[in-house]
Amino acid sequence: MAKTKRNPVANVEKPPAPSAKQAEAIAAATERQKAKPARASMAITVTDKTVMQISNPHSDGPGWSAHVNDTFGTTSHAFCEHSLMRIAGVLQERNAVATEAQVNAALALLGAIGPRNELETVIGEQIVASHVLSMGLMHQAKCADTIPKMEAYTNMATKVSRTVATHIDTLGKLRSGGKQTHEVRYVYVNGNAVVGDGAQAVFGGVKTHAGTPHQRKPGQPHESGVSALCVPEMRSKDAGRDTVPACGDEGS
Repeated sequence: MAKTKRNPVANVEKPPAPSAKQAEAIAAATERQKAKPARASMAITVTDKTVMQISNPHSDGPGWSAHVNDTFGTTSHAFCEHSLMRIAGVLQERNAVATEAQVNAALALLGAIGPRNELETVIGEQIVASHVLSMGLMHQAKCADTIPKMEAYTNMATKVSRTVATHIDTLGKLRSGGKQTHEVRYVYVNGNAVVGDGAQAVFGGVKTHAGTPHQRKPGQPHESGVSALCVPEMRSKDAGRDTVPACGDEGS
């Protein structure tokens, strides 16, 4: 009777438990994950490397269909199908169709874009396609065996990356109706800020000479209370006039 030879089982060490800070980060990440929306996904079966069969990944077929249509920002099954085929065409390799992981990753990105209608979906398709092409070109640049090839792939990847930014900017303008908003912020330093004629500002607790904030009289040019401390004063020729700052070393 032949004896069966058993291969020894390698001892696999159990990884250590996460540290206190890692556990804290994991708990926070878990809570954030619960708040994020679930992205649409598909179950894909590839036959003969040329045919891609799509089906729902769970038992709720109608719900899955609605989820996918909403990801493409449409109620049209025809538009959704053709849009998916366009994205899959960009994802596929030279001799093989796109994989399930590739398609679902593209759907996740499209879900993050969140198109509200078919026009926004078209821009979303361009963003997805440009991103995929840009990353592919960067990979080719990394694997290039000559400097000219690396430069060529890098230049093309840079141009496509700029195209991604352009599409994102276009989508933003479309959603805002072309309107631009400007944000005005007031900085308060050691007290309330006053806007208008006769306004005062004290920086870092510095005040004008004599311990009082500088005040502008009617008809008098603007003068900073801080700058008044930086130069000596000299008397004007008219005794009844106020003192004015001297230039350079004058009046010292």
